[in-house]
Amino acid sequence: EHLLAGWFSKVRLFNVMITKDNLQCRRNRLALPGGSVVLGDGPMPYFTGSHLLNRGYYYCFRVHAIDEDFPGDSGCSLALGVSRLSPKERRLQGSSCPLHAYEIPGVVCVGYGSTFVDECKWYAAPWGTKGLQLGDTLGLFIPSDGDLVVYLNGAQVFRAGTTLGASKLSRKSYYPIVDLCG
Repeated sequence: EHLLAGWFSKVRLFNVMITKDNLQCRRNRLALPGGSVVLGDGPMPYFTGSHLLNRGYYYCFRVHAIDEDFPGDSGCSLALGVSRLSPKERRLQGSSCPLHAYEIPGVVCVGYGSTFVDECKWYAAPWGTKGLQLGDTLGLFIPSDGDLVVYLNGAQVFRAGTTLGASKLSRKSYYPIVDLCG
């Protein structure tokens, strides 16, 4: 399987539009918050090297648009994280596909306002995605200890221990996941 190059567009949820180059995605129907989960088209790259302070998995993306008039819960915002399941997994296709990222087994993510979700367990988070601005760059890093680390415009804004570290990171396959729920 090739490494991450863009968003997986072959099988996707009903409320997501992905560009032909697979590099940008958006919610199709802005008034509808569900059904807008996107996964990377390959596993996240594992960065190693003696020049790096930390080894681990990393991906990032830039915010190109913000829905200022979302009619739903004002605390609702996007969520970003990792999935242990490949987007090609049968459980993520067709009518059995979950409407939100947190419904996917084994997902670890932060967002939905200021919430951290680790394998369907919800925790309050000291940082949230609600205040994102146009042009912001979000990065997600999984170091060798299995923590989930989020960067906003190059500065670390969130770090939490996860169940990802329970099985020692030895070249696992983690797929980027973003829920464009609000």
